[in-house]
Amino acid sequence: MLRHHLGPNGNPDDVVPNLWTAVFEVNDPARVDFDDCAKYGLTPDELVGDDYTPTQALADSVRGTGATAMIVPSAALPGTHNLILFGVRVLNPFLSTPLTPEEIPTSHVSDAARSPAEVVPHVRWFGAPHKSAEQWKTMGSYDPFDDPSATRC
Repeated sequence: MLRHHLGPNGNPDDVVPNLWTAVFEVNDPARVDFDDCAKYGLTPDELVGDDYTPTQALADSVRGTGATAMIVPSAALPGTHNLILFGVRVLNPFLSTPLTPEEIPTSHVSDAARSPAEVVPHVRWFGAPHKSAEQWKTMGSYDPFDDPSATRC
């Protein structure tokens, strides 16, 4: 969100997202990382690149195998991952029991929340190298994101 709506010199307080929580039961999501993205025809740089075309093709390919979800490295926050869900989902009240697999317990948590200022220095802005991809290319592995401590209340 920050990299799409803010930019490297912006103020994170200018991004005021509404936050939701959801509970997902995902059985055996497909996992694609730098180690195995080549089998899908992607380079590590394409897996976390600014052009969405290669990753949209990846999603089509994985969805075509019957997978209901996949986990991939985040392009915006190196060292973290995104969960991508395929198919229809229906918002369901948070404390109720879903009656179908499509129903997802959700709850609106806040309006006009603040983005954490501590994360901004770690965001990969458009056009910048991806720290985890570069580390993987050099070492064959990469460090998970080390969540910074909150510095404001």
